[in-house]
Amino acid sequence: MNDAELQTLHRGGIRAIRFNLSYPGATTLDMLAPLAARIADLGWHIELVVQGARLPELERHLSALPCPLVIDHIALVPQPGGLSSDALRTARRLVERGNTWITLSGPYVDSETGAPVYEDVAPVAKALIDMAPERILWGTDWPHPTEKTQKPDDANLLDIIANWIGRADWQQRIFVDTH
Repeated sequence: MNDAELQTLHRGGIRAIRFNLSYPGATTLDMLAPLAARIADLGWHIELVVQGARLPELERHLSALPCPLVIDHIALVPQPGGLSSDALRTARRLVERGNTWITLSGPYVDSETGAPVYEDVAPVAKALIDMAPERILWGTDWPHPTEKTQKPDDANLLDIIANWIGRADWQQRIFVDTH
């Protein structure tokens, strides 16, 4: 893609590029820095999907990016042991730099306990929220492409995430705030 095509995408409202380093495919680590340099002046960010266990080895690359970084799926901090993992420590350092955000999405990806409450992922999500609530984003990950047989209940996921952030009253607040 050339710079004129990037400008066309920008005019069309695009504001990020997504890297999926979890699965071999179209994006590679070698592409990260050169593409980040090209999008930095546009004010775009990189959306990253990568196994949390790989975050420590990638930290120096991610820290050097000239653009904002969003790490998907609660940084895919591996379970069990997420709270004491190198992945969580690395995610914390990246967020503390002030240029990284974490999405609260896809708790099912690394959960060992599973639905309906993903109790093993909850402490990691809450630790990230408590650390830097202004650096946490919410996403649905709909249509949940990693879940081939049993798709999660989206309403349940929203309730769980609202509970993690201490806003179990989100439905009532929406009703009150819009009427």
